[in-house]
Amino acid sequence: MQLSLGPSAKTSHFTSNLTLTSQMRVTLLSINV
Repeated sequence: MQLSLGPSAKTSHFTSNLTLTSQMRVTLLSINV
């Protein structure tokens, strides 16, 4: 997992992107299976 370095103001945005990415990975894994 790579953590982006930047202002704390982007923390919420980064967290949201990380959550969406995780959901997409789960969906892709489900489709692949």
